[in-house]
Amino acid sequence: MDLKKPIKYSIDSSQTFSECTILCQLPTYALAISQQSNHLIHLPTFSDLNSFYSTSSTISYKRQQQININSLNPYISEEFNFIILPLEIKKSSIEIYELNQLESVTIIDVLSKQLNVKLNDGSHGRIHITELFDKPSPDKFQSLNDYYHKNEILNARIIGTRNIELDSKHQRPVYELSLREKSSNQYQIGDQIIGFFDKIDEKNKGYWFYLSLHNRGYVPPEFLSKQLNIGQCSYLTIMNKTKNDKGEYYILSMFDNNQLKSNIVYAQFKEIKSINEFHFNIIKDKEIYQGILISTDVSDVFENFIFWNYLMNVKSPLLINGQLNIKKELWKFRNKTIRAFIKEENKDKKQMILSTRKSRFV
Repeated sequence: MDLKKPIKYSIDSSQTFSECTILCQLPTYALAISQQSNHLIHLPTFSDLNSFYSTSSTISYKRQQQININSLNPYISEEFNFIILPLEIKKSSIEIYELNQLESVTIIDVLSKQLNVKLNDGSHGRIHITELFDKPSPDKFQSLNDYYHKNEILNARIIGTRNIELDSKHQRPVYELSLREKSSNQYQIGDQIIGFFDKIDEKNKGYWFYLSLHNRGYVPPEFLSKQLNIGQCSYLTIMNKTKNDKGEYYILSMFDNNQLKSNIVYAQFKEIKSINEFHFNIIKDKEIYQGILISTDVSDVFENFIFWNYLMNVKSPLLINGQLNIKKELWKFRNKTIRAFIKEENKDKKQMILSTRKSRFV
């Protein structure tokens, strides 16, 4: 036989093939032989050209394995006597859910701040604690285990997907879901809302709260009114909106918003006048007042350095020859805000005498 000359055989294009036997498996295709006519058959293991150079095949065959090829449309080369059968693309079992679509989900885990759930197509999702209740009650609410249990079935609304990278282990999206009829993300200063306690700020000892799935708020230690466990909810008052390197967040207070109308103000630290007198800025009726607080009005029980230890929760100052280095102490009180009672108010001088004592005016 002259190997330099092409070998040509005649192939009947109308011929159909029902089965073939695998001869060998290569990285991106397998070779097989048809049982009826002994034709060589090429079986790609990729479903499209974009995956040709993939290091991992989407399907694999075993030697001598019998393959049913009735449903495949072959490409037949009559000149070179080979047949290519494309990989049959299986219909995906993964469903694509639309926003606000209602779906039945099964709880697979109850955590402190969310429910992990599974959808009917096998996809996973979570229902964040802020998306569980339309009207949560701080008086009754204790933990999610009081309301939900593993394997419980719920009807939830699709509100988005989590940002995870799909790989060989994560072929399905992870969904964000909600049990609420409508989620609110719009807040105004002075609004009283409900937030869910997330964690304690280890540096400043304030509380971080979830207001909604993508909105957070921070309660400075001077605005805390009670202790909470992670996941519990509390009434909060929106005081301000600010941002850090992680994004925007709200400054909150745990005190009742109605108290703002009963001689209570929020005063921002301005300067140390002396070791026993601090000055603050107070905004009232869109005007700036000077707030004055002296050490005897800080607490019913007087202590040395009461501004540092009791009111601001910072380290005591270091006196040098009995003198206070005010410049070195200013950084400790930067951006600090206190909640105080008004003892006296002078509208002409735009001045207020403040007190943080429980007995208020004594």
